[in-house]
Amino acid sequence: MTLTSCGVVLAAGIAAGCGAPSAKRATGGLAKAVEASLARGTERFDHAAWGALLERGTKGGLVDYRFMQEQRAGLDSYLKSIGEARLDRLSAGHLEALLINAYNACTVQSILDHPDVTSIRKIPGVWTETKHRVGGFDLTLDDIEHRLLRPFFRDPRLHFALNCASRSCAPLPPWAYDGGRGFWCRSTSTGTAVISRRRGGRGRRRRSRRSSPTTPLPT
Repeated sequence: MTLTSCGVVLAAGIAAGCGAPSAKRATGGLAKAVEASLARGTERFDHAAWGALLERGTKGGLVDYRFMQEQRAGLDSYLKSIGEARLDRLSAGHLEALLINAYNACTVQSILDHPDVTSIRKIPGVWTETKHRVGGFDLTLDDIEHRLLRPFFRDPRLHFALNCASRSCAPLPPWAYDGGRGFWCRSTSTGTAVISRRRGGRGRRRRSRRSSPTTPLPT
């Protein structure tokens, strides 16, 4: 079985029980920016700052939120650069990587903004209402996933790349996604699909129903 077909099988199983919103393409200026990227974008985006935070602030797929809180200025600075990015100029691979990294970094930011929660699901509107600046547009996490990534890229690997701060989500790797590299899906001994940075396996995203497995914030 090829890596791609392996991922498609995984995706089919996930989709069957997935309660996520349906994918619906963004419209207007946001859609035009994405379409321009896919058609003729050539630029790259540097995710070194996010990669450095992940390298030191994750272990075994779990996030050390105490560390992330201590490095909040670095996280905010990285997300500021995400907010100022020109989506239309990025190559397709770098746009996909930017949106994945933005989703994961904004999820960490959302947890830091609510230090007393025991589950991300207890944050009102965390996926559907809270806006994050991405490429000059104000987007929710659901916008990034279901209006941009899923409908424009149609890449089932996304399930294994987007982390929603819960046990049922993909583990957060100790590196940032880079549009210049491929992603390789492999199954661990427990049957959990994860991403590496080499080749492509595919899967569909599923919304979590469990509390965060990560290190709690200090009070």
